[in-house]
Amino acid sequence: MTLDEDLAVSIKDSSELYLAYMPFIMNGGLFIPTHKSYKMGQSISLKIRLIDEIIDTIVLGKIIWITPPKTENHKMCGIGVQFLKEDNGETKTKIESLLASNKATRKSTYTM
Repeated sequence: MTLDEDLAVSIKDSSELYLAYMPFIMNGGLFIPTHKSYKMGQSISLKIRLIDEIIDTIVLGKIIWITPPKTENHKMCGIGVQFLKEDNGETKTKIESLLASNKATRKSTYTM
């Protein structure tokens, strides 16, 4: 796989992680707020720093969601990155473990 881009993201708390996590995507994914232009299907390497972790998680993904600027529903603009199956669900499991105690389960997210 040829990667089109490397992207670093830092998620500082469980509320922000809840807003960004895309559990309805096979293998999991994250929504990354950005104004930069990307293309559907574009390959990407994500360097993710989750909450209080010292070491970044590196995960390969592809762009499967784009929310352009100035959408009618006023959603945050950005991209949704699906974690690839080569991750073996490790990043999805880590995120779900961090969110297990989150009480805001009915709150809307960046994507839904």
